[in-house]
This record gives sequence, structure tokens and C-alpha cells, in this order.
Amino acid sequence: MYIYNPQCKLLATKAIHGPADRFFVESQRGIVGFVFTSGEGVILSKPDEDARFDLTLDRLRKSATRNILCVPLQIGNKRVGCIEVANKVNGNFMEQDLKLMSAVARELAVGAAAQFSKEVLAGLAKTKAAFEQRVKHIANENLLTPLLK
Repeated sequence: MYIYNPQCKLLATKAIHGPADRFFVESQRGIVGFVFTSGEGVILSKPDEDARFDLTLDRLRKSATRNILCVPLQIGNKRVGCIEVANKVNGNFMEQDLKLMSAVARELAVGAAAQFSKEVLAGLAKTKAAFEQRVKHIANENLLTPLLK
């Protein structure tokens, strides 16, 4: 699952296995970028033959993607990310898989966006607390006095 961060215009993974536990991709790059910007679900049986396919994650995982299904996560008309699944065990992804994953994505979109917002707010709170602590340290040590003379 990729969640869009509008501040940095990146899609960030939320659930992935392997060495790339946290992975970020530009919102217009690769299959997920295409799905995110277009709002269209995609099925690829041979992703390495598609110009939109980005090999970066395959290189990080040291594996090959055999097939992909990717659908947008959206709330109304606003896209908040994508769900991408790869390497179906038996055969390739079919239109019925796309329909099922699209239905799952509609349900997940609201929860995923809310969770990401909580994480962003928690990160901002930590940054604010660290900044306030640093300001207190500077004020207590009179580190500004030489600069103000």
C-alpha cells in the first residue's frame, strides 16, 4: 500500500516485506505513480516489458516482479494512494481480481488516510518538542548573548 504525502509529493509504502520496509516513490513514477495520477487500475502480466515499470524495488528486494495489479485508493474523487500487489501465486491477475481489489481499496482509503494523518501529526509533535527543547537550551545557556552584541 502506498499513501500520498502532499507536502513532499511522494507515495510512501505502508506495508511491504523485505529489505525495503519504508520505500518512497515520486507520485508520477512507476506503475503506482501512473495509477495514482490517472486514477485507473492496472493489470500487468509482464511488467518488465512496460515502459511505466520501475525496477528500483526489484533491485532492492533482489527479486523479479512477474505480474502486478495496482488500484488507486481514493475518497470520492480525491486520490490518497494506491494498493499494489505483485507475483500472484497461480497464474496472472484477471479482471475479477481488479474488481475485487478496487472494492477493497474503497474501504481501505478512509482508514489509510486517517492513519497517515495521525502519523504526520505525531511526527510534527515530536519535531515541535525537539525544537522547543533546543530553544530552551539556547536560552538557558545564554548562547544568544554573544550573537546579539
